Amino acid sequence: MSPIASTLTNTSARGYGGLGASVTLPSDFEFIQGYLLTSNATDVTFATIPSTYRALFLRSSARTTGNQTDTYIRYNGNSSAVYANHLLTANGSSVNPFDLTGQTQTRSACLLTGSTQPAGTFGVGYLQINDYASSTKLKTSKSYVGTIGPVSGGEMQWYDNLWASTSPITSIFLYPGEGLFVAGSRFNLYGVK
Repeated sequence: MSPIASTLTNTSARGYGGLGASVTLPSDFEFIQGYLLTSNATDVTFATIPSTYRALFLRSSARTTGNQTDTYIRYNGNSSAVYANHLLTANGSSVNPFDLTGQTQTRSACLLTGSTQPAGTFGVGYLQINDYASSTKLKTSKSYVGTIGPVSGGEMQWYDNLWASTSPITSIFLYPGEGLFVAGSRFNLYGVK
């Protein structure tokens, strides 16, 4: 299990419930659970996700001990090659599209700032998972992630993701593509009413 400072459940979406920072979200967002890492960690898991919302929204701010990388995601512990990503990445003066199919994980919950980037900087990510509780629909999500350099101006990525399963999502497993999550990284899960 990952080292966690606090595990918060069913608190207001108006803040982190005492973790020091405040965020204002629309009134139809309900805070489910949040993690603030107190030491480096290999992964973060949101388990026993309630099925009572229309969608899930994951807000992340994180860094890795390795090079700049994505935060990979697995639903319900599934590591089969049933994930696909369509993405657009922009860094410096280049913009590139990618199409990844037959993946054993989806991405990206957060673009992680790497060890060669300025100390104390964290990448950010916003991930929305639609119809996560449905037992008849394939699971789709979209995410917007970014971080400061290593190239001038930083990097932004936009994702459309697919998990080709009709199983309701009951857990979300997050891990860095390289290295460990750094202490101070935050992950907060919200339900959208």
